[in-house]
Amino acid sequence: MAEEKKKIEIKEKENNNPDIILIEPIESLFIDGFQGVSMNNGIVRINLHEDKYDPTTEKVSRHIVKRLCIPIASFISFVDTLDEIKKSLPIEIHSKNKEN
Repeated sequence: MAEEKKKIEIKEKENNNPDIILIEPIESLFIDGFQGVSMNNGIVRINLHEDKYDPTTEKVSRHIVKRLCIPIASFISFVDTLDEIKKSLPIEIHSKNKEN
C-alpha cells in the first residue's frame, strides 16, 4: 500500500519569507558527523558521513552518505540558527562538548 502524502502549509507573512510547504512523509537522514567542507562559486558543500563497523577487520570506517550543498547566504543563516539552538541546550551538554 502506497504511503499517503500529507501536505502542510506554514504561513510566515510577518517577515516576507516565502510560504513553507511540507509534504509528508519527509525522508530523514541519520549521520554521525561531517568530513570535509568546500566552497566554490558561492556554494558551500559539506560531506555527511556514517561510521560503520566492520566485524571482520574490527575497524570503524567513515562512509560519505550525502553531500549538503547550500548557497553561502543560506549557510550563514543555517549556522546562526544552529548556534542559537546550541546556546539553548542544557549546560551539561556544553561542558561535555568543551572537554572533547
